[in-house]
Amino acid sequence: MKGTPNATNADIRQLMSNHVAQEFEFIQTHLHEFTVAERIMLLKSLFRYVIAPLAPESATDHSSSQVVIQVHSDL
Repeated sequence: MKGTPNATNADIRQLMSNHVAQEFEFIQTHLHEFTVAERIMLLKSLFRYVIAPLAPESATDHSSSQVVIQVHSDL
């Protein structure tokens, strides 16, 4: 019947959800054991699920203003 959820798919989704939750618990528990490089790779791989990607800027769009960053050495 159309629109009836597939019980097998629901079971698989639940199992996968449980597994992901267990992995996050493991990561939180063992984060101090990771090298800085491993932590950076982990964050980079997870950021895409948290932060929406930026739209690419058009190479021909020259109407936007420039961004100027000033660095003060007296801080």
